[in-house]
Amino acid sequence: MHQYLVPDISRHEPFFIEHRDTTAPEGLVFVHASDSKPLSTPWQVSSYRGRQLSTYALPDGYILDCASGSGIQLAALGHHLQRKTLGIELDSNRALATAENINRTINYFSQHTPRWLEECKIVVADSTTPNLYQSIMGADNEGIALLYLDPARPRNSRTHSLEEMQPPLGEVLGAWKPYLNTFDEWPALCLDLSPRLVEKQRMDVELLVRNVFPNIPMTWEWSSRGGARTDRLMLWVGCVASKHHSNRFVRYPPTAEDPVIYSGNVGSSTIETSFVSPQRGGCLTVVDPAFVESGLVQQWVDDLSLGGHVWVESEGRRPFFVHKNPLSFSVKNEELLIQCTGRVVDIIRGILDGESVQEMIKLAIMHRFSALTLRCSLPPDVHPVVQGTIQRQLKSRGGVFSGFVVKHPSEEVFYLCKE
Repeated sequence: MHQYLVPDISRHEPFFIEHRDTTAPEGLVFVHASDSKPLSTPWQVSSYRGRQLSTYALPDGYILDCASGSGIQLAALGHHLQRKTLGIELDSNRALATAENINRTINYFSQHTPRWLEECKIVVADSTTPNLYQSIMGADNEGIALLYLDPARPRNSRTHSLEEMQPPLGEVLGAWKPYLNTFDEWPALCLDLSPRLVEKQRMDVELLVRNVFPNIPMTWEWSSRGGARTDRLMLWVGCVASKHHSNRFVRYPPTAEDPVIYSGNVGSSTIETSFVSPQRGGCLTVVDPAFVESGLVQQWVDDLSLGGHVWVESEGRRPFFVHKNPLSFSVKNEELLIQCTGRVVDIIRGILDGESVQEMIKLAIMHRFSALTLRCSLPPDVHPVVQGTIQRQLKSRGGVFSGFVVKHPSEEVFYLCKE
């Protein structure tokens, strides 16, 4: 086991790769071990979690990250919570990157070295080792205020099993339970899990946690940055779980603004769909699929004054429903919960080939479109060609409206929609 005190990290010269995180403020540049950059959490997400946790009454003690990686999340937690941090990482180069990124974060935001930084520790070790806390701290009995775990999982896999996540969740919780301080009888746990876990696996996670902490409260959180998928799946446990809601959806904007948050309680996440064909003049809305996965989208739709609605597609990258009245947003950036919305102005039947694309372009010109985005799945080699053809031919036609195209999930029918 090796320990690196953060203020002394300048003595070490591991092989680092600098990376400009586009979500971080200008001038804050992080480093990564050569094999870890793709695994790092964006600063926008890390920073918001730190600010989110700063609103909770946490117990005393260290902020612990059991698999710190490049340490961007741990740096954000230390900065926003102003608490001393303990990072544990099995790979020595990643551990050094953690220490360097904590230093860079503090140097960027603070004119003077904060006192808490002097007691931070980065440790090269296996976080499931029994009594590891005592080996690190000796007689220090201050304990842990928050346990954060973002386990490693295989890259380029469409599904993840609980067994693939390392270090194992149950072993980590068992090893650190004796050192977790509590507030209102509960410790504080943040588990950053694979976004590919299905409902059965999420239930298994809950069982693992409750085997160590019976009856402990939990809140699931899905988050998205708008890439037509769930970017992050977290379980907030104990005194950082919501007192009122079981599920939460967080949609991060492309700017540094605060995300849009929607919370609620979910009985069933199943959405009933209907084999309906949208009609001209009706409204069609494509929703962020991560919002659908959270189980909260139906509650949100029910609260809108849509004059009735029907789900046509509830799965995949472009779930959508049709409705009578147009959407009206009442919350800042609420439009980020959807991919697009508009009225159906025309319908194209048949497969999308060279002939039907030209028909689509003629209709788009007739309806005075200046831009038209394909919101439907096409073969990877076909999609950019078709999209490029549409944009080139509309560019010089003097249109004034933007729109999108959606395909019916069960028929070769495409809907031309005006935003």
